[in-house]
Amino acid sequence: MYHASVSFLKAVGTEESFGNQQVSIKRNTLINLAGATAPTLISLMIVPLYLRLIGEARFGVLVLVWLFVGYFEFFDFGIGKATANHMARLRDGPTSAREAAFWTGALINGMFGLVGGLVLLVAGHYGLTGYFGDKLSGELDDEIRMALPWMALAVPVGTVSAVGVATLEARERFLTLNTLQVLVTALIQLSPLLVAWWRGPALDGLIAATVICRIVANLPIFLACRRYVPLRGRPRFRKSLAAPLFRYGGWVTVTAVISPILASVDRLLIGSQIGLGAVAHYTVPYNLVTKLQILPASLVRTLFPRFSLLEWEEGVPIAREAVFGLAAITLPLTVVAVIVMRPFLSAWIGAGFAEVAAPVGEILLIGVWINSLAWVPLVMLQGQGRPAIVAKLHALELIPYVAILWIGVMWAGLPGAAWAWALRVAIDALLMFWASGLLARVFSVFWIGTALIAVVQLAVYLTAETPMIRGIVTIAVLIAAIFYSLGVAPNDLRLVLARAVPFVSSRLAAMLK
Repeated sequence: MYHASVSFLKAVGTEESFGNQQVSIKRNTLINLAGATAPTLISLMIVPLYLRLIGEARFGVLVLVWLFVGYFEFFDFGIGKATANHMARLRDGPTSAREAAFWTGALINGMFGLVGGLVLLVAGHYGLTGYFGDKLSGELDDEIRMALPWMALAVPVGTVSAVGVATLEARERFLTLNTLQVLVTALIQLSPLLVAWWRGPALDGLIAATVICRIVANLPIFLACRRYVPLRGRPRFRKSLAAPLFRYGGWVTVTAVISPILASVDRLLIGSQIGLGAVAHYTVPYNLVTKLQILPASLVRTLFPRFSLLEWEEGVPIAREAVFGLAAITLPLTVVAVIVMRPFLSAWIGAGFAEVAAPVGEILLIGVWINSLAWVPLVMLQGQGRPAIVAKLHALELIPYVAILWIGVMWAGLPGAAWAWALRVAIDALLMFWASGLLARVFSVFWIGTALIAVVQLAVYLTAETPMIRGIVTIAVLIAAIFYSLGVAPNDLRLVLARAVPFVSSRLAAMLK
């Protein structure tokens, strides 16, 4: 660790500059974390309202509709990510070069987004209504068909927005970006709910409200880009930039095509094999437990422009510290999440819903924790201009995962799907760390942390009828997780974690009484 740190200090110049970079990374991570937390709190409050106003079947269809639309945003063809990488490398370059990168990326994405919207308009008749067949009532089928033009419009809106967001990230204007995204996300989440309350649960009205909000959101993002790039002249397309953007973006596109499949095929198989109601029982705990990835997402969002500037040897100490810091913070939180999953779902939505959904969430938490750590090597590979490695690894995972998922759903239903997903992300994490050259440096974090989470998950399952024994075992595992976190945490995190021990322990003990 010392030698790696010395190497990095030499690369950036002085120990003072390294300290400044650490402070900047922490500040930007906290900004991103705050920006991601507010929409999460809103989501926790409104999901029960959605379920009551539109019902589980419509909620399941709405989830699948946005998965379908999100998949078509691969018509971005990685240009948003490529623009961010290129813009980060131009951090101290001339304004004209940054301006050219922005307009070239935005014009390319606008054109491809329109094509993607037209393709979605045609494919939607078969991809949604045709796929589920008799599982959709006539009323739901009509609502989806009426909403297809709005769904198609969402594609170019999303691809153009991706360039604006990527530009602000590359310029490290995280405070501005997160302020805008909090306001917009709140509007996007609340407006369909208001439409459902005012006009009824018809899906076409809910989808139209969401798309209109996304269109409105692009204006303040563009104004922010105009200030911070800055944009001075008229839009211009530079051919010389198109080729490097496509080379980088081409491999990101492979990831963009495969990743939504890896992320959504579980719900598609559940909807086709079990039913649309089961999609809600799987999606609600999935969306809930993945909220724990707010911190990793906030950190890697900050790290991407830094990795774009650094060589591998220079990025390794930062990546290692990031992984150990994430493990130290998220391991105790994940153990607590396993313990409180069932009582939380019971209080939040209802005991009947929790009976089905809680075991799914407990299993998914193992994969969520591992997957959170894997984001660091993934963004390191992409930031350092090696998106091809990420794309090839994801391509290798696809067919085996679909096969295992199919068997899991057929044999074990929702828990089978959850175990298949957890296994896939565990293998993905090992591959990402191996490809980035970080595996030997962080492997101990994986097997010890995963074992602790698995033990508490097993204890919760086996001691469901004996609360006292469950409480003793889970508190013991939580204490072990906290002490392990104190051992692996970077020095500046140990004080924070040590102060958190009495608070977490007292709250958990009170809850388990």
